[in-house]
Amino acid sequence: MAALPNPSDLQPLLDALAFSPENVPLRRHVATLLRQAARLAEAEEHYRTGLRQAPADVELQLGLAETYSDLQKTSEALVVLEELLRDHPDHGRAHLLHARLLARAGGPPDEARAAYQQALQLDGSLRDPSLDEQLGLRPAAQPAGGGAPADYSASVSADYGIDERALFAGLEKPKITFNDVGGMDAVKEEIRLKIIHPLQFPDLYKAYGKAAGADCCSTARPAAAKPTWPGPRPAR
Repeated sequence: MAALPNPSDLQPLLDALAFSPENVPLRRHVATLLRQAARLAEAEEHYRTGLRQAPADVELQLGLAETYSDLQKTSEALVVLEELLRDHPDHGRAHLLHARLLARAGGPPDEARAAYQQALQLDGSLRDPSLDEQLGLRPAAQPAGGGAPADYSASVSADYGIDERALFAGLEKPKITFNDVGGMDAVKEEIRLKIIHPLQFPDLYKAYGKAAGADCCSTARPAAAKPTWPGPRPAR
């Protein structure tokens, strides 16, 4: 971890920037030091000022996104990154930050994994073990001839699916049954016919072309239309 900048070292730079406010490289440097010193509000202001002066400066864009991330302004950071990656799709550090933000936001895991794997394809040194664990990824097997692993794979039970056994480990199976629900007999009967029985007797339903859940509990069905069963009904 880089050492935090000394506040006494920052002040001369701030004075120089006040004397030469159009100096974009100096402003970028000052903003970076302020972010490293956790003076995030000041860093944000300098990054934004720098981008008004140089809207296409990639390091200013990434620095602002990183500052927003540090400030827990996830939505703002994602907006900045979207623009950055649209113009610079091969920016590995931007993809890495994108992956971290997506993981933090709790979106679809596949999106965060794709962004992370894109970052690693562009720059293998960007590997983040904590993000590996968060996304359920593990390094691929080491090549027989040595060298770095070629790719990452998800700790999953199917393609890009989360390991459900790990996900639901320790969860208690509900003990509530229809007997605990008062009334609503028509709705319960429809759920039995269209959800429970098709799952219990899949071959029988498949033979008659019936699918689980079709039109279940629809309020738009005409009153005359009632659930029908082709042949003997399974015993409850």
